[in-house]
Amino acid sequence: MTSPRDAAEQGPPSETFRQRATRMIVPALVSGGLIAWLLAGLDVPLLLESIAELPWGLLVPLTLVMVTALYLWDAVCLRLVFVVGDRMLPYQTALYVQGIASLFSAVNYQLGQGFVAWLIAVRQQTSFLSALSRSVLLAIHDLGVLFTLGWIGSMIRSSAGPQVHGIRLLCGLGLLALVALVIGYRFLPQARRKALRASKFGAWIESWSWKRTAWLLLLRLAYFGISISYAGIAFHIAGLGVGASDILGAIPLVLVAGSLPSVSDLGTRETALVLLLSPAPMELVVAVSLLWSSGMIAGRLIIGFTAIAVAAVARRRGFVRGTA
Repeated sequence: MTSPRDAAEQGPPSETFRQRATRMIVPALVSGGLIAWLLAGLDVPLLLESIAELPWGLLVPLTLVMVTALYLWDAVCLRLVFVVGDRMLPYQTALYVQGIASLFSAVNYQLGQGFVAWLIAVRQQTSFLSALSRSVLLAIHDLGVLFTLGWIGSMIRSSAGPQVHGIRLLCGLGLLALVALVIGYRFLPQARRKALRASKFGAWIESWSWKRTAWLLLLRLAYFGISISYAGIAFHIAGLGVGASDILGAIPLVLVAGSLPSVSDLGTRETALVLLLSPAPMELVVAVSLLWSSGMIAGRLIIGFTAIAVAAVARRRGFVRGTA
C-alpha cells in the first residue's frame, strides 16, 4: 500500500500529450459545435432580446444558491460512496476534495470526477483505479435515479406527443440496461466474480451492500431534486409556461446529457432542452439555459478558488490534518 506522499508524487495515471489535448479540446469542440447548431436554427436577435429581458436580479442569486447546494450535498454523497469498512469519508475532506475538483468540473464534469477519485486515493492510501471505480459506482446510481424520474415524468405529462413517447422509451431502455448489468453480474461464473472482487476496479463489491445502495439512491434523489427544482423555478420566473410534469420528464434526461463531453454541460444542456421542451419558445428556453450553464461554470470556479484559499489559511494555522 502506498503512502499519501507516494500517491501524490505518482499523480493520476500518465497520459500522452495527445490524450491530454484530446481531453481538453473535445469538450470545447462539442460545446462549440452544439451552440453553433442551435444558433443556426434560432432567431438570434430574439435570443439576445430574451437574454437582456431575463429577470437577472432573481435568476443570478437563485443559480448561485443552486450551485452551492449541489456542492454541499454532493459532499454528503461522497462520504458514503468512498466509505472504507464502516468508516465514512469525513465531511471536511469531502468538501475540500469536491471544492478543488470544482475547478476541473468547470471545464469538464468527467475531468472533475477523475480528480475527485485521485485526491481521495491519495488520502485513503489506495490506488487511483480503485477510487475511480467508486466514481463509476456513483454514476450507475445516478443513471438509475435519473431514468426513473424521467420515466415517471413521461407517464404523468399532460401531452402525449412523440417527445413524450421517446422519453418513456429511452428511460425504460436505460432502466432495463441497469437491471441487466446487475443480473449479469449475478450470473457470472464464480471464478470470474471472485477475480472481479479481488481486482482494484471491483474491490468495492466486497464491502458494498443493498442497504448502502438504498441510502445512496435516496441521497442522489435529493441531489438531482435540487437541479430539477431550480429548473422549474427558473423557468417560472422567466415566464416560460412549462408544467411540473414537463419539467420532471425532461430535466432528468437533460442531466443525463451532461455526461457527454462538453464544457460544464454548455451546449449539451441547451440542445437537450430545445429537443425535449419543444414547442416552448426556444429563444427563451436557450436564454435561461445559457444562464444556467454560465452560472454553473462561474459557481464552480468560485467554489474551487475558495476551497484553495480556505485550505491555505487552515494550513498556516495548523488546522489541516491527514484524513482517511
